[in-house]
Amino acid sequence: GLTGGGKSTFTRMMTAVLTFNNDDLSVSVLALKGGMEAQLFEDIKGVRIVSEPKNCQMELENIKELLSERMKLIAASKCKDITDYNKKKFEAKEKLDRKLIIVDEASE
Repeated sequence: GLTGGGKSTFTRMMTAVLTFNNDDLSVSVLALKGGMEAQLFEDIKGVRIVSEPKNCQMELENIKELLSERMKLIAASKCKDITDYNKKKFEAKEKLDRKLIIVDEASE
């Protein structure tokens, strides 16, 4: 999108609404432009900012591993998705939280 087109505003508002309405959501903002734009997310509950490129790479590797583990767990439970899986789990500690990954300024 074009500079000044409202991408950051939209992303910040979307993140705020999603975290406000979903207690089981954790957000990682991968700020590849040094974290300058990521300051917009600092005051949103449940948001973690990762700004160093090396840390962003590690975060993506961790997310890939987590996704693989969760897919196996959900499949082994004969569930179709995280919502279905969480409905079958009666104890809070067994439920899976949701993850949202935001990559800011990947082209830099």
